[in-house]
Amino acid sequence: MKVLEEVLKKQKKTHIVFDFDETILELLLPWDIWFSKIQTILDRYDKTILQDYKDKKILISEAQNKAFRLGGDSARKEINKYTEEFESTKLQGVRLNNELIEFIKQNSERYSFSIWSSNSRAVIDKVLAEQSMVDYFKTIVSRDSSEFLKPDPSGFKNLHDGKTPMSNYLFVGDSSNDERAAKALGMDYLKVTF
Repeated sequence: MKVLEEVLKKQKKTHIVFDFDETILELLLPWDIWFSKIQTILDRYDKTILQDYKDKKILISEAQNKAFRLGGDSARKEINKYTEEFESTKLQGVRLNNELIEFIKQNSERYSFSIWSSNSRAVIDKVLAEQSMVDYFKTIVSRDSSEFLKPDPSGFKNLHDGKTPMSNYLFVGDSSNDERAAKALGMDYLKVTF
């Protein structure tokens, strides 16, 4: 991945955090089905949450975070359980970002790689195993292991080793969720597309 390689030549980075879906690969899922059920769940917590999303005041991840704050563990468990079930049963395949995957495979000894994703851990593990990529990532933070979804920066505490300066981290992602989470942490960010 030439853009990533150019950034790394200019900046001293030791830790690279990747988003999963639509960054390393794309999960081929009928997201409209997921969204339909999530609307029903969010409405039970507060009908204004979805209106804010429809009015483009917040992202769908932020709508889920609002439900998590309102409903606590029960909301988090319900939404995460449904998402895991949906991703596990409706996955139709993946589209690989071959250039980025090749970079990861060739540089796994040079950098500490992690994943920070809003996908379920079960699907991340399954897809990484199918692609023979499990061993390339030191840490994986999924929706199951994070109190809130990106752009909330709280999930990063599960990635940070407690001693590496933030200037040594680079977040590679594809969305405003990723970029805003990186900005909230003071972490450099690189947007990728494929």
